[in-house]
Amino acid sequence: MIRILLAEDNPVNQMITRKIVEKLGTQVDVASNGREAVEMVQKSEYAVVLMDVNMPVMNGIDATAEIRRLGFNMPVVALTADSETMTAELETCGMTDFISKPVNISKIEAIINRCRKPEEKVQDTPESDTVEACINYVFTQLGLEEEIVTELLGEFIEDSGKHLNYLLDSVKEKDMLKIASEAHYIKGAAKNMGLKNIAAAAEKIEKNARATLTADYENLFSVLKIYFDAFSEDFGRLS
Repeated sequence: MIRILLAEDNPVNQMITRKIVEKLGTQVDVASNGREAVEMVQKSEYAVVLMDVNMPVMNGIDATAEIRRLGFNMPVVALTADSETMTAELETCGMTDFISKPVNISKIEAIINRCRKPEEKVQDTPESDTVEACINYVFTQLGLEEEIVTELLGEFIEDSGKHLNYLLDSVKEKDMLKIASEAHYIKGAAKNMGLKNIAAAAEKIEKNARATLTADYENLFSVLKIYFDAFSEDFGRLS
């Protein structure tokens, strides 16, 4: 199991990022400022450092420069909301990559997988639908403001959650007509919200059921449920 150092002063951001990284199968230590991060790097071996840029005592840029001055060459990844305007500065101090806030689990996973030894690498998983991408999609397609989209998402999660239960019942009953109908309902709602992975997983169930193909519908349902739960969890962080 690889070891990650997370340098972040905001306790809420600490918790969110730590839970995301731990979910990817890593051990996480936390520093509350850049000075602590520099001290911890000297005491323990880390595969990668996730470094918030704006911190008290010592900011992430100065901390990274100090880590490089001390001779440590592990990847140091900036966590910042200002990456587009700070790219040159981040590279100059020795940072190897950046993750824009709010953090994206797929970007973190890709960076961590690059740091794993061959025997530790995990199979890549498709990127989950995100609330941020959904809001951008609906705004672009329909011109609806974020507040309205957020309300729609709450309705989508509540309604589709009910139909997921109906779908599961249909799978257990092996009722192909109901399976196809419920999957079609979820697919349509997801497509309207720009939720590509949820829609694709539901569509796969629908197509198999309409063709009355022999398939592992319980497994197909579990894939759909994983995507739905991941999106619901992402949405829950807005509350």
